[in-house]
Amino acid sequence: AAGYGGTAPTFAPARPGELARSALDPARARLHLGWVPWTTLDDGAAAVLAWFADRPT
Repeated sequence: AAGYGGTAPTFAPARPGELARSALDPARARLHLGWVPWTTLDDGAAAVLAWFADRPT
C-alpha cells in the first residue's frame, strides 16, 4: 500500500470525548441541501491514486 513502511503504527490511548469511529452519509446533505456527489468513491479513489503516482517522491 502507498506509504507502508513495514512497521505497524503505535497509537496513544484515546482522549476523553474522542470519537472511536466516524462514518459520513450524504443522504442528509441531499435531503436538506439538494447536494449530490458528482464523483463515485471508486472514481475519486482512482483519481487520488493517479495524482500521487504522477508526482515524484
